[in-house]
Amino acid sequence: MTQPTRTTWAMPVDVLSLTGIADATDAEVVQANAIIEIIGGRLYTTSADRTGRKDTEWLRRAVAYQVPWMRAQPDFFERLDLATLEGLELKELALILAPMTRLVLNRLSWRRTRSLHVRSTFQDGPGPVSSNPLAEVNDAYESWTPLGGG
Repeated sequence: MTQPTRTTWAMPVDVLSLTGIADATDAEVVQANAIIEIIGGRLYTTSADRTGRKDTEWLRRAVAYQVPWMRAQPDFFERLDLATLEGLELKELALILAPMTRLVLNRLSWRRTRSLHVRSTFQDGPGPVSSNPLAEVNDAYESWTPLGGG
């Protein structure tokens, strides 16, 4: 017997192992997966082979946690305008995502800050350039001409 082609970040057995919900269906997992793909910004079918192990695990957990929460929201697809989901922050998605799902999605590598540390003499100490603009060490980094035109 061949295994069915996997098309979601998680499977019903993952829902069982992570949440204890034993009767999760494939359809529920597909629905939860669709929401996670929208919010997470990664489609399983196009990104699974390019997603790192840690991120794959976080997405698996996000789908698994979303299934029982969606089950408790019987009017989930009727009461929300799902077309307006894009661009919302995770904290604004309380009506769409399970609490555990929000925590897990915050751990995805591409949702973290991409801040770049810029050297500062106040934090990093003086480097090859002095904070004193008149110091001789700065001469190599400044263009100057002698005074008096000579």
